[in-house]
Amino acid sequence: MDGPETQRAFFAEADDPWLPLDDEVFDLHAVIRSCEDLPEVIRTATGFTRVDSRFLDRSLYTDLISQQAPKDIVEGWSMRIWQREKALLPYIGKFLMCVFVRLPGVQYTIEVSPDEQTVVHWEWLAT
Repeated sequence: MDGPETQRAFFAEADDPWLPLDDEVFDLHAVIRSCEDLPEVIRTATGFTRVDSRFLDRSLYTDLISQQAPKDIVEGWSMRIWQREKALLPYIGKFLMCVFVRLPGVQYTIEVSPDEQTVVHWEWLAT
């Protein structure tokens, strides 16, 4: 589940497309770098495409776990939603940093708990 093989060497061949991030509250880059489950291309990035801070209330949680499968990846979608549900359930009522990393043909979404300074869930989706 670490993304398409073709994306792993992207940064060896391309200019850095990342936006810089101000690390005033905590070092989000360090949290991402320390998550060994993430692909190396993500762990070693110097910035991110977008970062949102959001409060995970029951409504947002329900939206996140009831998303319909994109037409091109119906296989395995139920498992992906189950993993998302299991990972995010303990964080209802808390703030999360949602980090988006877009590479050609794929987008990674990484949920980070600023309180625990850890990655709580991540997934990728072909674009």
